[in-house]
Amino acid sequence: MIASPLALRAAVAALLALVAAAAAPGAARAQAIRLSAAVPWYARHETTPVVITAGGVDAQGVVVEARCGDDVGRATIDVSATTTTRTTVLVPASIGYLGSCSASVRWRDPGDVERVATAPFRGKEGASVIVVDPPADLDDTSEYRLAGVTIADLPDRWQGYPTSLALVVDGAAAARLSAAQREAIARFTVAGGRLFTSGDDASLRAAGALPTAHADDRQLAVRAALDDLDSRSQSDELPSLGVPGTNVVPVGGFLVLVLLFAVLAGPLNLWWVIKRRRRRALFLVTTPLLSFATCLLLIGFNLASEGLDAKRVATQLTWLDSARHEAFTWDALTLYTAFGESELRAPAEANVRATLETYDLSEGEYIDADVISAVDSGRRVTWSGAEQILGGGWVPARRSAHLVVATPRAERRRLLVHPAGSAGFELENGLDVALADITWIDGGGTEWVAAGAGPGERVPLTLYGPRRTRLAPSDVVRAGPGAERAWRRAQEPLHVRATLAAPLTPLPGPSAEDVEPTAAVLIGPLAPTTAEATP
Repeated sequence: MIASPLALRAAVAALLALVAAAAAPGAARAQAIRLSAAVPWYARHETTPVVITAGGVDAQGVVVEARCGDDVGRATIDVSATTTTRTTVLVPASIGYLGSCSASVRWRDPGDVERVATAPFRGKEGASVIVVDPPADLDDTSEYRLAGVTIADLPDRWQGYPTSLALVVDGAAAARLSAAQREAIARFTVAGGRLFTSGDDASLRAAGALPTAHADDRQLAVRAALDDLDSRSQSDELPSLGVPGTNVVPVGGFLVLVLLFAVLAGPLNLWWVIKRRRRRALFLVTTPLLSFATCLLLIGFNLASEGLDAKRVATQLTWLDSARHEAFTWDALTLYTAFGESELRAPAEANVRATLETYDLSEGEYIDADVISAVDSGRRVTWSGAEQILGGGWVPARRSAHLVVATPRAERRRLLVHPAGSAGFELENGLDVALADITWIDGGGTEWVAAGAGPGERVPLTLYGPRRTRLAPSDVVRAGPGAERAWRRAQEPLHVRATLAAPLTPLPGPSAEDVEPTAAVLIGPLAPTTAEATP
């Protein structure tokens, strides 16, 4: 008996399906991305780094998602079969999440198979001093604030280094860091992070790092970092983070509307329905209509009293390193919007941090436990090329949200100090913004001042006297502990500070009405020029 052509085709199709099914698991395994991840440290209210290592196949545009609690960071990476891809995915800071974070990492293989891995927490709960590439005999059991991290687990993005931590790096370890890791640590120090070095730290200094202190050996550097934690203090001047005019409820207007509703829905409604219309069934119509109209009036009054436009109070502090043609800017923005912001955009190199309404001196953080659950609704950051896209509860509706956006950048504009006759000095303003209240500290600790300098103007500096210790003004404190440490660093010799007539760079975030004029402050290192160095 000869089988029909249709039966033969069906048999062949079934055989091919069996072969494909048998080969599928092996094929999937052959295309699986080998991925491992780790969380080197976790600091509450600061960005959490998830260091990811991937390889095994050639795959471009692999979306990797790292999650810590309800907060999510996403990035796109290219994976190679011949080399190892190493990247740091940054998860936005969570205000309400407690304890350390063992992140979960998700991605899809080239076969579109979803994979999940756990990024274990490598650090130690409560550690504040991190030793890079720790020695085998590091005694971190007797000191709860001390922990070690290997070079392999060290982030290569500066935003992954919380300014609440102190970093200890020996010269031998610094020499083995990648260029990206050294640059990240350098930017971390400019942002107000504390770095304690030992041995030959020339490679870190060449990258622009500003060590807090240097010791002869690692043990002394660790001791200095621990002592610094014990001695540090925040400013006693507490900043106001609310937007003026939005923190007071218009009780009088609401009370008038409520009383009006009570009169209309009560005596007048009774009189009209029973005395005039003599139809009690109308209560089923008039009372809901009066209630609905009153609700609309309450909503309208609230919108009219607070407005529909976004309101803002802003401060900008800029660290300008004229010799390196680099700048670092802290933008402290307090925003109040009627409907919230579903999406924000910022440069990829920026660190965006959301804080709340009360300054807690004991932690050096902004936190208000009564509103954590209402505000901390799961933040998302998608790292895409030259920008990051922020979604979730960054700017909630009808509540003041305080954002600090810290951004490093190249900057060709600069200030210059020139020696003048009779051992005096002149300051040249190479910015396109006017300066006021200028103070420059010479190498001997003496202050020189000038009332102001317009764009392109060269003004003489007047001898003022010995350097004085100056507390950070409230405008600087609003930008957080890192900015406050940078301000204190600018009180040292060969540094300058001044008030800017306008922000040096445009303010990030949504457009908004400035309730108060933006406070703009400039600080940074500034050494006098020589005849050869003068352009």
